[in-house]
Amino acid sequence: MESIFSQFKFTAPPKDVPVLKETYLGKGKGIVVEYIVRNKCKYLLELGAFFGGSIEFWLNACPSLSKVVAVDRWADGWAGTHCSNARYNDSSVLNMSPEQIEYLNEGDNFYNVFLKNIAYYQNKVVPVRMDIYDALDMMVQANFKPDVIYLDADKSFKMLEKLWLTFGKTSLICGDDYRWRKGDTCPMKENLDKLAQRYRLKATYLEDTWIVESLS
Repeated sequence: MESIFSQFKFTAPPKDVPVLKETYLGKGKGIVVEYIVRNKCKYLLELGAFFGGSIEFWLNACPSLSKVVAVDRWADGWAGTHCSNARYNDSSVLNMSPEQIEYLNEGDNFYNVFLKNIAYYQNKVVPVRMDIYDALDMMVQANFKPDVIYLDADKSFKMLEKLWLTFGKTSLICGDDYRWRKGDTCPMKENLDKLAQRYRLKATYLEDTWIVESLS
């Protein structure tokens, strides 16, 4: 574990980075917490870490966790605009000023805000700044098998299928956005239904949070 992530060390952000945190983290995470606590899970892989709000939640709610591997590109040029346009009742990001929006969209500022937010937990968080598909391939090559994989990014069937076929026998596959709508569709729900039917799985959900498990 330590060797494969040695290149992804926490680095202190500049001192002038502002604190900007999410207040709405999705609902229903208790079904994942219950699994982690019951099984005394040590390693959680989060795909799509954003501002780090969920990571703080996991570490506070699950004392057995010794590492959270956070994968995100934290790319410049979109975070501030996304936050200002998103409609998920998160007052801290919906009420950002034009200056804050511009700040988040520039350079490494988005990543630095994440680092500022998780600084207290730096000994337990491994920030992996890269594409999530590339990161998963790296973990497979290193034979890293997290206890829990929490998906809060790519909602495609391709990603769900990759996670299940690669990690389904060793990791709990779960995630966010079960109820998220795009027009007249619910992409995560629809792709989970497709995955469950194709591979004989049971999909359990509580509000926004979902889990998939084998029926056999």
